[in-house]
Amino acid sequence: MASLSTQVLATVAYCDQFQFPLTLKEIHWRLVWQPASSKSKPEQVPSLAMVRTAVESLVKHGQLARQGLYFQLASSPNWQLTRDRRTKESERKWSSALELVAQAKRIPWIQGIAVTGSLAMNNAQPDADIDFMIVTEPGRLWLTRLWVTLLAVRAGRRRSWHAEEPESWCFNLWLDSDHLAMPKTLQSVYGAYEVVQAEWVFDRAQIAARFYAANSWIKNWLPAASADLLGEKEPVPVRPPAANPILNWLEKVVFSWQFHYMKPHMTRERVGESWAFFHPRDTKKQVEAAWRRAWKDTP
Repeated sequence: MASLSTQVLATVAYCDQFQFPLTLKEIHWRLVWQPASSKSKPEQVPSLAMVRTAVESLVKHGQLARQGLYFQLASSPNWQLTRDRRTKESERKWSSALELVAQAKRIPWIQGIAVTGSLAMNNAQPDADIDFMIVTEPGRLWLTRLWVTLLAVRAGRRRSWHAEEPESWCFNLWLDSDHLAMPKTLQSVYGAYEVVQAEWVFDRAQIAARFYAANSWIKNWLPAASADLLGEKEPVPVRPPAANPILNWLEKVVFSWQFHYMKPHMTRERVGESWAFFHPRDTKKQVEAAWRRAWKDTP
């Protein structure tokens, strides 16, 4: 079992690669439990006081540096001004994100919308697009995607393939409410952070609670965050939509059409009738490799 100081160092190192220093409370909430393996579980969630003691020790030994309210790796440049600047930029981008929500929530098949990526962390850069996760009713994902795409086109916010136009809307994760669990390949520290950092901006059917319950494996990685997000009560099951043969047929036609349209552009994207992961780069591999290098290289 790695020491708490090691876990604190691993937590700060993970966010340091995004030039995102952390407050003491953020270190506690984001605490990575077992960076080498997710098989071990903490017997109890470390307290904020315990984390404070570990942070102070790491600062004393020159492994962490304090910049105002934030802590970061001592070997990195001062990220305080970077975070403050990106926080202000994120405030501006949130208006664009909520513009999409105001339109998309009128679609009856959408059950939940979450902002993900850098904006969810309030760490967005000026040239960044805005990432969304959208949850739909079962059997309506591809009809919903077509509708949302048309909304983005009309608003001039559609993101093109393999490009990141500033202020564009990037719908890179689609799930239906019967398939909320992240695949095994994403059940890692990267996937855990993606789950807990999602900012739910629309929730029609307890989707946020159901999403966390379906991804309870996050407690193997992020004990404090998962304790906060995983409620004691299971969310109430949602009644499936009434059968509609015409819409069911249209869903299959639209899925087939969209899949064949996307296929020439696809690289690492994963697509099915009930889910779609539009991540052309192996972000998980890149992020975790950079994290482990930063963590291991810290004196």
